[in-house]
Amino acid sequence: MPGHANAPVDYTDRTLYITPDGVQYMFSAPTFVLQEDGLGMPPIEYVTQRGPFQDGETVKNLFLRPRTLQMVVRRNGCSKAEYWNIRAVLLDILRPRRGTPPVTNLPGILRKYMANGAVREWEVFTTEGPSFPSHSTEVWDQWSVQDTIRFTAYNPLARDPRIQLRTYGLVGVAGATFPITFPYTFATFGAGADSVVVAGTWETFPSFTITGPIVAPFIRNATTGEQMQFSFSLAAGQTVTVDLSYGNKTVTLNDGTSLLGFMDPTSDIGTFHLVPGTNVLQVFATGAGAASTIVMQWYNRYIGV
Repeated sequence: MPGHANAPVDYTDRTLYITPDGVQYMFSAPTFVLQEDGLGMPPIEYVTQRGPFQDGETVKNLFLRPRTLQMVVRRNGCSKAEYWNIRAVLLDILRPRRGTPPVTNLPGILRKYMANGAVREWEVFTTEGPSFPSHSTEVWDQWSVQDTIRFTAYNPLARDPRIQLRTYGLVGVAGATFPITFPYTFATFGAGADSVVVAGTWETFPSFTITGPIVAPFIRNATTGEQMQFSFSLAAGQTVTVDLSYGNKTVTLNDGTSLLGFMDPTSDIGTFHLVPGTNVLQVFATGAGAASTIVMQWYNRYIGV
C-alpha cells in the first residue's frame, strides 16, 4: 500500500507515524500536512496550597498534563478507486488494536524530522479522525481527502529517539563479604566522579544493564543525591536490567527473575533520575573482572518543540 514502505532517517520538516506494531507511514509524502498544532508547551497543572489568612496561594509543585497533537492532512486522488484506497490506508494505519494478538494499551509514535537536523517524537494514541468529511464539489478535487487527525500523548514530553549510552568498566578487588554492613566504604575503582551531560529540557529516567561477574553494585547521582545499592552478586555471563521508567521500576535477571527484593531499603529506585545539564555519577562494585560492565541508557527529553 502507498505510504507503508520503511522511511529513511534523513527526512527534514516531515512527520512520520509508526504504528504500535512497527508499520511506518510518512504523513508528509505523498500526504501533505497542511497544519500542525500542539507541539509546543503542554498543558501545565500547578499544585497549590493556601493558608487560612493567606492572600492568594503558594505553588508547591507542578505536573504536565496530557497533550493533544493535531494535524490537518491532505492526500490527492485522481479517481473514485484511488479515493477509496486512500481512505482504506489511513484507516488501517490509524486504527487501534493493531498487532497479533490485538492490544489496546500500546501507543504509536509520532516523529517529527526538523530542518535544523533535530528529531523529536511522542508516544501517542489516535483519539479522533479521520472522519472523511466532504470538502469540495469541484470535479478536479472530489477524489482527494482532507481531514483533521488528533492524537493524545498521555506522556506529554517529546524525546530524541536516539538512545544515549554511558559504559562503566570495572576492575575487581578482593575482600567483599556478605552480609554487607552499612555505611560501607568502597574501594577506589569504578567511576568516583563521572560527569554525564544530559541534553534536553526535562528530567529523564535512565535504565541500567549490569553484567557480571560483579558483587553489590552501587550507583549514585551526586547531583540529585539519589542512589541505588544492590545486594546481589552476578556470575560471569549473568546480566541484570534495571528499568527506571515511570510505571515500571523493575530489576530483572536475564532469566526473568525479579531482583527487586535485593535492593537496599535506602535505594531511591522510585525517583532516581538525571537532570538536564551535568550529572555527576558515582559507580562502584566489588568482585568485578574484565568482562564486568554497567551500562546506562537514557533518552534526552524536551518539554516541546
